Amino acid sequence: MLNRLLKVTSAIVLAISLTSCGEDQVAVLPGGGGSGTVPPMNLVAFGPLQTVNPLLLNDLSFASTDTAITVADADDSGRGAQPGMVARVASVSVGQFGPYRASALSINAELRGAVTRAAASGVGFAVMGVEVIVNDQTIIDATAQPLQPNVGDLLQVHGLPTVVGAERRSAIIATRISRRSNDNIYKFVGEVSYVPCATCAAAQPTLKVGGLQVTASATAAPGQPFPPPEGSLVRVVAAAAPTLGRVDANRIEQYAPLFTVDDSVSMRGAIAKRSGESLTVNGVTTTLTPSTQFVGGSAAELVIGKFVQVEGKYTAQGISAQTVRVLP
Repeated sequence: MLNRLLKVTSAIVLAISLTSCGEDQVAVLPGGGGSGTVPPMNLVAFGPLQTVNPLLLNDLSFASTDTAITVADADDSGRGAQPGMVARVASVSVGQFGPYRASALSINAELRGAVTRAAASGVGFAVMGVEVIVNDQTIIDATAQPLQPNVGDLLQVHGLPTVVGAERRSAIIATRISRRSNDNIYKFVGEVSYVPCATCAAAQPTLKVGGLQVTASATAAPGQPFPPPEGSLVRVVAAAAPTLGRVDANRIEQYAPLFTVDDSVSMRGAIAKRSGESLTVNGVTTTLTPSTQFVGGSAAELVIGKFVQVEGKYTAQGISAQTVRVLP
């Protein structure tokens, strides 16, 4: 499903060309190179890192001489950004069409914690109640080889959220897996659903994220809705491993990448929902318009679970898709 997701291909949706600026490789969009003064344009890209030096993500190359790197909860174990880690790269062009220089790169693992279901072959296991999908493009860090997870093992998984089955089980399509030693931070990404709880206090609603019941002992991240809406995609952070299918959350925050209105956006992910011309990818609403162009497939192929790369403008309603690339 994710074949060649992390592989640099020649079919680049934005048809970028690479030019040299000193020793940096930077992306130039079509139409660049004109004279005159033009305003800078922000580009925010979200997806698995293909390479780190040079910085390559979504087949886009960014100059990264002075990039500020933020890794949540020391997810890099002090090793820095690694290929396969899902990252958000904020950049700005020196003109209307580029070249682009990465101003900030942020990483936050999708899963970190205990294996809650094992599988003999390393395929079909779960971490923190969320299924992990491994394929031939998943990078298995040396610390996790051979991949033979047992219940209770501590793993960290970077990847793209999706859902599987008619019951919409939360899953992560793994792009990088590593092993962790003793830990005091546990986190997971999944869809929100609510379960009956006649005895729950209003300030402590019981909800289900992925395969775990979550007791929220603290408020959500500042400025985010709490309790989170049914069906929303969230990241849960806890200080202890789950017990009997339940975890006590220190923090619940929306997973969706942070975009700003009028940003140009490049985002890879799996379609989690579709309603008419509206898609949900990585928790972000994406709207297809009559002018949306399709590469590698058609609008009819945009079904739940399909992998896509969306290029467009971010608005108050989400991404207005200019191009949708259907990934194999």
